[in-house]
Amino acid sequence: MDVFPLGGRRRIQPPWVVSAETLDRIDGHFWDWCLWLGGKTLRGERELVADELLKMHGFLLEPMGVAAPPTGLGEALAVYLRARASALEALGVAVDPELGRQVSDALRRHRVVA
Repeated sequence: MDVFPLGGRRRIQPPWVVSAETLDRIDGHFWDWCLWLGGKTLRGERELVADELLKMHGFLLEPMGVAAPPTGLGEALAVYLRARASALEALGVAVDPELGRQVSDALRRHRVVA
């Protein structure tokens, strides 16, 4: 169960704009979203995960240059890593890969992704 304050609402943010200034925050958001989706996957919430992958595409992956929504969490990781590598090269910036390593390892360890 996700916990929100009683009556709490969160304003939906627009899709990310990819830039040298935002790429680090995009990376953190992506890995946080993947970890959350991993928990939903473990609980068997397939429909929610599929819906969230579509949202992830529009909000984060498409702005990174990914043409089609991923069909699973493993595919989301693969397309994001390729898109991030392209963005890092194009923008001439670096992103610490440690968060991604930790999340990927946790998802593999729990057999959420191969």
